[in-house]
Amino acid sequence: MKGLCYLSNMVIPGVGTLIIKHWRSGIIQTVLSLVAWGLIIPGLIQVLRVWEKVKEMNEQALAEDFQGAQNVTKEMGSMLTDNIVYIVLCTIGVILLKVTLIWSQASAVKYFRELKEAEAEAVEIDQVEDDS
Repeated sequence: MKGLCYLSNMVIPGVGTLIIKHWRSGIIQTVLSLVAWGLIIPGLIQVLRVWEKVKEMNEQALAEDFQGAQNVTKEMGSMLTDNIVYIVLCTIGVILLKVTLIWSQASAVKYFRELKEAEAEAVEIDQVEDDS
């Protein structure tokens, strides 16, 4: 169960917290991480479009079509300035995803640490009772 919680928190932060039945924090973490992914994906699509333009510019530069490469560079610049909102939202999404990832892993670690301490305490109590 421990590995499942950690792995599920790595994919969608908060799911592991839900597995250990910490409902309130798990739901908040899961919703925030899904919102973060929703902010990241449009930015990734824009990065893919810019990458395609970089490849196109590289091909034109290798073919020594410097005018074409210059035009692609201008297109890339306008793509970046026109889509700055996506870039900012993607950055916010990455930060939000990292925060939920750290929070969810900390929740799982805390739970399993408390569980381990409770088991150790129960063993000590059993040993004291056996000695009596």
